[in-house]
Amino acid sequence: MRKKNVTHASKTHASKRAGAVGPGSGGRLDRRSFLRILGVGAVALARPSRARAASTSVTYARSFLGLVPLDPHQAGNSGRYDNLNQVYDTLVFADDQGKIISNLAESWKVSKDFKEYTFVLRNGVKFHDGTPLTADAVKFSFDRIVGIGNHAVAQWLPLAKAGATVEATGELTLRFVFPDPYPLFMRELVYACYGIMSPTYVKKYATPEDPWAKERMAYDACGTGPFKFVEQVPKEKVVLERNLNYWAGEKGVVRGGKVMPQYDRLLLTLVPDPTTRRIMLEKGEIDIAGNLPTDVLEDLKKTPGITVINFPLLFTASIYINCSKKPFDDVRVRQALSYAIDYDKIIQDIERGIVLPLRGITPQGMMGYDPKRLRYKRDVAKARALLAAAGYPNGLSTTLIYSPDRRAEFEQEAVLIQSFMKDAGVDLKLQKMDYTAQMARQVAGGHDLAMMIFLAGTGDPSTLLHSYIPPDVPQGSPQYSFRWRNDKVIDLLHKALNVPDSPRRAKMYAEVDDLGMKEAVAIPLYQIPASFAIRNSVTGFKYDTLRRAVLWEVRKLSA
Repeated sequence: MRKKNVTHASKTHASKRAGAVGPGSGGRLDRRSFLRILGVGAVALARPSRARAASTSVTYARSFLGLVPLDPHQAGNSGRYDNLNQVYDTLVFADDQGKIISNLAESWKVSKDFKEYTFVLRNGVKFHDGTPLTADAVKFSFDRIVGIGNHAVAQWLPLAKAGATVEATGELTLRFVFPDPYPLFMRELVYACYGIMSPTYVKKYATPEDPWAKERMAYDACGTGPFKFVEQVPKEKVVLERNLNYWAGEKGVVRGGKVMPQYDRLLLTLVPDPTTRRIMLEKGEIDIAGNLPTDVLEDLKKTPGITVINFPLLFTASIYINCSKKPFDDVRVRQALSYAIDYDKIIQDIERGIVLPLRGITPQGMMGYDPKRLRYKRDVAKARALLAAAGYPNGLSTTLIYSPDRRAEFEQEAVLIQSFMKDAGVDLKLQKMDYTAQMARQVAGGHDLAMMIFLAGTGDPSTLLHSYIPPDVPQGSPQYSFRWRNDKVIDLLHKALNVPDSPRRAKMYAEVDDLGMKEAVAIPLYQIPASFAIRNSVTGFKYDTLRRAVLWEVRKLSA
């Protein structure tokens, strides 16, 4: 196997990769409303054989490659999951309808009390470095999540701290045991942050100061997935090549699962400027463009040779209020801000009516959503009266931080929101930031208001609604927390984790979001579809909440 040069800061890395095959089966997600919200992709076209002189490559360009873009076990954000699913496999996966299907686990058994999960792995699967997949290797990845200790998404870290264990009971069998019922585990395992990496490869680069090789694996990768890592140029691109020995083969041994790609090379490219992404797409320099502003997408709909596709997602845009900080610890101030905004004007004038109204932070298609939930409407007189009652008769001054890297429309929307707030007596200062800097500010709790987008990656309401938990409480996340402390809400959210999908669980989540809206803990703006502009030579692209970018099914017609 030939060696590849790998760019990591000033270092050069090299690695070898291989793979194998095996069969599978699975179980079903039971929330129909959630399944309806998942995106569906297009049919495929055949590609020329690998024997042709010119290799086939596909380029996917975005405004943001993701924080720690190649390590599934380090803290990051949704932008990196488009990268991880290409290189790493998880124990289970999801098909086009959201059904849980086998992946690295060939089969599994769940105890009636949801406290014990036993998995049987596929025989013969190999990591890209040629080492075999074993139960010990899977355990290593889960131990690594705990060892790194800064994971912002997966629940395994707090669960392990609460007493959950994973044990290799044989070469290809392992068992997870939870001290309390945890019925969400199968769905959560689809998430790319549970990607299984080669222990041999990680240990090769581990040091006493960095025992989990965090520095190396942030810019390198070694999984079992359909693509193998070639190189990463930081803040520019990630280059992958198809895994010709992928265990699932060209047709896939699991119906609806991953398959070996039918093109040679995948380039995940960072192109921050949306105008540049558009020009590159029109010229054929890139094949798929994401994170494009609404006005650009509207123009591209009229461009010959390009198709715009929208995939509905459990994806929301909100203003996060730092409820632990004065004056936002006063519910009247938070309600005043909520009444100041004209939400429908944002949706129609800037978003061109593509996005959906949002009631609470629970989007349509998710358990706990209520179409009758309180949705604030612009009422300037009421906003001013609330500020006066809170002790601010002459208004107040505050700052909104936001990053156009995350959503280009935030640039215009921030200015419009600023004008709304001025009418209500609020002097709103705008601070545009790099998204990494914004995350750091929110982790430190130094923000007033923060405009955010959030994708419920596991499809479960806990992913979003845990924003109601303060950072110092289990399951609380500093970058996504509203820093609001309500003991009833915290108790409901913790109890809901141990309740199987049922009307009772839905009622618990609905109650949480109802309380959050009455207390104006956040300012929900709208629900977002994922929109992409794609050259007509490329088909088969899909994007959904559970899997993100399905790039292994893409086909590209050669020129």
